[in-house]
Amino acid sequence: MTSMLSTMMNTPLGVATLHRFGARHFASSRVGDYDGTQVQWRRYDEIDADSARLAHGLLRLGLTEGDRVGTFMWNSTRHLEVYLAVPSMGAVLHTVNCRLSPEHIAYIIDHAGDRFLIVDSRLASVLLPVLPLIPKVEAPHCHG
Repeated sequence: MTSMLSTMMNTPLGVATLHRFGARHFASSRVGDYDGTQVQWRRYDEIDADSARLAHGLLRLGLTEGDRVGTFMWNSTRHLEVYLAVPSMGAVLHTVNCRLSPEHIAYIIDHAGDRFLIVDSRLASVLLPVLPLIPKVEAPHCHG
């Protein structure tokens, strides 16, 4: 009987692995946020550091592996920070469409079982009518 050498990776290819790889190899690469007028550039190492600070803040709030975290954010480097932090902690991340009605937004958040919700500060007024409809969410948090 002959044995076959595996071509599988030795390291799981998850967000945490990609996060560390990016920080190690692309620290000086830039990511841009366009505000409608100009691009604001941030280096990946800055995004990485802010992502780590966010993860530590979420740990202090009590986020644990398997908890669900919704994001109510525009596409931005701040949203990228959340994309890196939450799955790297073993929690589940999902985006909530900020263009839906308050009732639909509340249903999605409730159905997902979100424990936390991270909100783009530019969307805080859009989320206000939703807050009374999502009493199970422990800590809506504005980020950015």
